[in-house]
Amino acid sequence: MTWHSRTADKHRSRTTSAVEAGSRVASMGFTLIEVIAVIAILGLALSVVASFAPRRHGGLDLVNAADGLVETLRSARAKAIARQTPVLFAPTTDGRGYAVDGIVRALPAAIVLTAETAIRFAPDGSSSGGVLRLASDGSARVLRVDWLTSQVSATHVR
Repeated sequence: MTWHSRTADKHRSRTTSAVEAGSRVASMGFTLIEVIAVIAILGLALSVVASFAPRRHGGLDLVNAADGLVETLRSARAKAIARQTPVLFAPTTDGRGYAVDGIVRALPAAIVLTAETAIRFAPDGSSSGGVLRLASDGSARVLRVDWLTSQVSATHVR
């Protein structure tokens, strides 16, 4: 056997083994029907699991509204200082929203805002102070605005 024939045999065996390996890999894959069936089954399982997921909790709306109101009050104070003019925060008469500097904003439907009085933020950083109460589904958040520093604090009340 010559050197040339040995090289040709090696090349032929590599080619043959590559073809055999390719057919083995092809036989190890999935058909399109199998893939579609698996996707359909996963979709059905996901829809069943999603139907048992908890619904949105009203307490989250209350927490988010309270956090938003705290930021609004702090922003009103900053606006009063920056403009060097008083800024007024007042709840709406129906308790479903509030006005800051004349601009009315609504609260989520299940939340009611009550306050003793409107809060006036002065250009020197002080305020008239006050207590605001946000209530929803038997739970409430109380926001207090300090009259001297205008610091806003929030507490949870049952």
